[in-house]
Amino acid sequence: MTEQERNELIDKFLLNELEGLELARFEYLIGSDKELKKSLQLELELRSALNEKSDFNLFKSLVNDAQKEYFEAKKPQTKQVWRAAAVFAVIATFGFLIWRSSVTKSPEYIFDNYFEPYEAPTNLRGTDITNIDDDFMLGLVRYDEQQYAQAIALFEKAYSKDSKNYTARFLMAVAYMGLKEFEQAEPIFLELISDSSHLFQDQARWYLGLLYLTDNDTSNDPAAKQVWTGLKDTALKAKADQLK
Repeated sequence: MTEQERNELIDKFLLNELEGLELARFEYLIGSDKELKKSLQLELELRSALNEKSDFNLFKSLVNDAQKEYFEAKKPQTKQVWRAAAVFAVIATFGFLIWRSSVTKSPEYIFDNYFEPYEAPTNLRGTDITNIDDDFMLGLVRYDEQQYAQAIALFEKAYSKDSKNYTARFLMAVAYMGLKEFEQAEPIFLELISDSSHLFQDQARWYLGLLYLTDNDTSNDPAAKQVWTGLKDTALKAKADQLK
């Protein structure tokens, strides 16, 4: 789907012009097309921000008032009019770009667009299920259902019985992230990063860096880059580079 097709589809959805099969198809695509989902989220955030009391509209109003006052008071010649209009247009454009940048770099925007729960193993066919801890198995089910609070409690039980169950420990931290309980997730990720005896090193680094950017504590932002310098996974490095 091209960008133009995505925008047209989103416009129709927001104008309540999608019905029946078209609406069902759009709802299906939102769950499967990440670019469409991101475009919709951005459009909703922009529309929410662009209300009568928004800083951007206030800025635009001040520009319009200043432009009107300048034209009426000075009555400049044609060339001056176009020159002044160009100046105001540049000011307005830069103001909008600065405002839009502040929206897309906000912790809320970054979390909504970059946090994805780690895909836990739920297909256990071929595995000796009798040897798998019951709490851990049920925790995987609850985690897959994004019932994070229940998953955390079950993973905690499984980990207390087997301190080598790094999967339970890691997924517990991701579940805390899903609940935005950053203070509980951070020490677990740090613990995993300092322990080289498991396979979640890169994943723990990625989520910890994301945590530092989205915990609403700007003093933690530089720590994200430091954590991400240790990434080896190319896909995770590419995602991190988008946020550096």
